[in-house]
Amino acid sequence: MSTIYHIDNPAPENGHVTPFVVSFEDHFKALSLPAIDFGCGDEALTFIIDSGSDVCYINRTTAGRLGLKIGREETEEGKERVIGTGNGIAKSSGESCEAVLSLDNYKFNVRFLVEDFDSLAAFLKNNGGVTVHGILGTNFLASNNWQIDFMHKVAYPVFKLN
Repeated sequence: MSTIYHIDNPAPENGHVTPFVVSFEDHFKALSLPAIDFGCGDEALTFIIDSGSDVCYINRTTAGRLGLKIGREETEEGKERVIGTGNGIAKSSGESCEAVLSLDNYKFNVRFLVEDFDSLAAFLKNNGGVTVHGILGTNFLASNNWQIDFMHKVAYPVFKLN
């Protein structure tokens, strides 16, 4: 379970503020990966934070259970749908969906590629005891200005003050 630490009266720095940090220490101990729990509707979902992935993924089983509207991404005729992974190139389903993830009182709109990784989720559950529902890649991290601090096993968004 991720723990949220609120920063009371955060001091703005260069027009930016961090009102909370999220510990991923427990998930890191279990998985050797940074993972954070977010709300989505009435459910708690666990996502691996993966700065090596360009995009976000959600497990097809999770998307179906949540009732997310899955659409097909258009590609040029004759072009195969592929995604880059840490192990090279893999075929993609070409399907995507959008969801709102919440953490504390903050909401994050996320576009996911929908892929079937029940076997990976089962492996992580059996070996680390954590059910993983998806991956948040650099597009999420960059668009929401998230920072990852491996020394302290925390992650946090930096919000721009208006």
